[in-house]
Amino acid sequence: MLSRTHIVTFLVALVVSAVLTPIVRRIAHRFGWVDTPNHSRKIHRSPTPRLGGIALACGFFAPFVGLLIYSNHLSRLFLNDPSHVLGLFIGGTLILGVGVYDDV
Repeated sequence: MLSRTHIVTFLVALVVSAVLTPIVRRIAHRFGWVDTPNHSRKIHRSPTPRLGGIALACGFFAPFVGLLIYSNHLSRLFLNDPSHVLGLFIGGTLILGVGVYDDV
């Protein structure tokens, strides 16, 4: 059964990702952080922004930060095992770092 917190958590991730994706896209175009189709191996025809994973990572982390701030049954379950919380943050950060390194 989905609680209101589950739904809000999902919506926070969705909204943060949806709002930040076009912002990151504009920033990537402004600073030239794009992948240009200059080789025959490229399948896209126009410059494609890089670093879009940053917006998705923010969408991933935002609900966790919300659960750290807002106290209810789900947040208490989440914080009950700090090693899992730390694992999510460290693992997410490492995946983000590898993605940014790959894009750059």
